[in-house]
Amino acid sequence: MAGDRTARDRGDSQEEEQQLIVHQYEADRNGTPVAHSIPSQNPRDTPYDEESLHHAPNTKLDDSSDDLGKTGRPDWLAKLNLDQFPRELRRPVLALGGVVMMFILFGVFYFALGPRAEDSSHSSTSKHNENVIWDADQKPSLGTDIGYPGTYKTGAPPEFAEEMVPMSRTRGVSPIQTSIVGYDEKFNPFRHMGPLSPYFSADFQVDNSKYLATPTGADGTCNLTQVHILHRHGARYPTSGSPTELVRDLVKQRGVAFTGPLTFLNMYEYRLGAELLVPLGRQQLHMSGVKSAIDYGKLAEKDLASNKKLFVRTGSQQRIVDSALAWITGFWGNGWLDKTDFEVQIEEPHFNTTLAPNFVCEAAVEAHAEDSVNQYLAKTTEQLNHYVHGAQLTPMIVYGMQQLCSYDTVTYGQSAFCALFSEEDWRGYEFTWDQRFFYSYGSGAQTGPGMGLGWLNEFVSRLTNTPWNTSYQTSENATFNTDPHLFPIDHAIYADFTHDSVLTSVLAALNLSDLAKPPREEDHQRAFRTSHVVPFSARMIFEKFQCGQQDSDTLVRMRLNDAIVSLSQLSKCDQREDGLCTLPQFLASLESRNDQGWWDKCQL
Repeated sequence: MAGDRTARDRGDSQEEEQQLIVHQYEADRNGTPVAHSIPSQNPRDTPYDEESLHHAPNTKLDDSSDDLGKTGRPDWLAKLNLDQFPRELRRPVLALGGVVMMFILFGVFYFALGPRAEDSSHSSTSKHNENVIWDADQKPSLGTDIGYPGTYKTGAPPEFAEEMVPMSRTRGVSPIQTSIVGYDEKFNPFRHMGPLSPYFSADFQVDNSKYLATPTGADGTCNLTQVHILHRHGARYPTSGSPTELVRDLVKQRGVAFTGPLTFLNMYEYRLGAELLVPLGRQQLHMSGVKSAIDYGKLAEKDLASNKKLFVRTGSQQRIVDSALAWITGFWGNGWLDKTDFEVQIEEPHFNTTLAPNFVCEAAVEAHAEDSVNQYLAKTTEQLNHYVHGAQLTPMIVYGMQQLCSYDTVTYGQSAFCALFSEEDWRGYEFTWDQRFFYSYGSGAQTGPGMGLGWLNEFVSRLTNTPWNTSYQTSENATFNTDPHLFPIDHAIYADFTHDSVLTSVLAALNLSDLAKPPREEDHQRAFRTSHVVPFSARMIFEKFQCGQQDSDTLVRMRLNDAIVSLSQLSKCDQREDGLCTLPQFLASLESRNDQGWWDKCQL
């Protein structure tokens, strides 16, 4: 188990009290420029004010209070009379003064620009299941930039206003076009794109309209006392090696031409980058932060009143960090620096983190989708091949086209690929994603529950205000979790930012009976549908309600993508229409989680 180094950020803001304002730019500890607006009562305080640079001909500067004489020397130096020294001592005195001045200047520059204690720590990483060793007088701290951002590549900027084509309906407030000619509201392909679906509110068969309000206890309305958020990043470019690259290579081939419904490919340009958030992804996380502020702002302010900042954790990959930052600015606005502790954990092999447990789960493998793709896209591939001249389509290339419907839309606003596919194709597409996630990261994977166990252990510690138990360590980071400052357990609200695979593994570790059932293609209402479980910007939220003085009066509610997930699926929870479970029953259902040998299956 290894740790990482982060740095605490601070931001300052000042109110404008005078009419004349000085705008200054400084750099924070990560080198990011920060603007400060400082009130000035005298134009001479403004170094870049035009009036102080270009004076009228008859204007005379008042230098009565200056320390600089006409020679440019300070008073103390101007008043220094070398004649008082014997001639033979004057030169040594001047030399000594020069040396002293050099030392003073060196000290000023060293303390201004030299390394700070909190920015330098020495660590040694070793093989899996050993911690990073920190100097005795050093501690990993909090910040936004620790390195290890993963590999990524930016793409071409969008220009939807120029490329827009006639639409079947108004685009409305959405930045992207998600209506497809030939489809009605009964079936929207963008709600069947698995983990590439733009975010939408799910439905897990509990009546939200009836039970989403604050529950009512025996003594009246309950009080919301704690919230835990596990959040996926927003919409992004494809990952490296995506099937979309097969389409890129196809259209670049010489002598290849397209006709019929594929005619647009003659002019198609593959412009996508890799793995970074796209503008829609930033919007999704920002709006999620706004929504959380509206839902849980009182809890966060209550923590601040007790000198507890909003505690946010994120993995180090760039899209995860950017997602967390977008969410925070939605929650707090630009003043978030003074109200947030921001912890970044390294996502690299041999570094423990529950936000990317695959890096220390050595036995983790990914299920392949090729057989399913070859089956459900065989007919469509045959049909589309009639319109390709000089090359031959394969089901995997057509699968890449189907993914480009998703990626081009979330990046550039629309995609001509979407209309190529039937409802049957989209259902096959969704089911292929469901199988891949269920058998790679979910309950159907040998290592699925083990990869979700670490976060679940941390969640139980926070939920019960109990220190993290080192004896059950799996993918948890001991360097962080044994430090109360870096793993607090007394906050009212927590937010962690991670990947779709991790959300899937946490669901597997929870062992919810409906979501643990293998997906069946013919079951269109199956619980485990990646479109509903892990769309872009997916979020899993646990809410804790205090309804009385006893533990049995405390209720836990689970929400996944806005929908209540019934905790009656857990072994010890009562059957309730509202889907809630008492805290003792909820904890009893999870009591044996560390006795199942799940983490052992991660070891090779």
